[in-house]
Amino acid sequence: MSKNDDQRLDTQFRLMVIALIQDGMGLLDEQTEQLFAGFEQEGRNWREHVIYRLNGFDLPSEFIILAIRKKWEDFPTKDVEVFTKHILAEWNILAPGV
Repeated sequence: MSKNDDQRLDTQFRLMVIALIQDGMGLLDEQTEQLFAGFEQEGRNWREHVIYRLNGFDLPSEFIILAIRKKWEDFPTKDVEVFTKHILAEWNILAPGV
């Protein structure tokens, strides 16, 4: 696989991570859902793939979505961008403070 392929896959993965966060927040739009609807890797759909790649093992996607939803409900500000960056930093996808 070329460096460009790796970068494209990393970009796609990051977009799927953000989509998973949006799903947990209740903000995932139909267009984004459709974008990843056909994704499958090693028998996992896009949500399952993200969770597996982040954790190294499978967890129920419903569990993760509910956990994100709870964090969003408890988040002091309802700033979508700040919350998303917060979760990305927690998941080591984004450096803290970015």
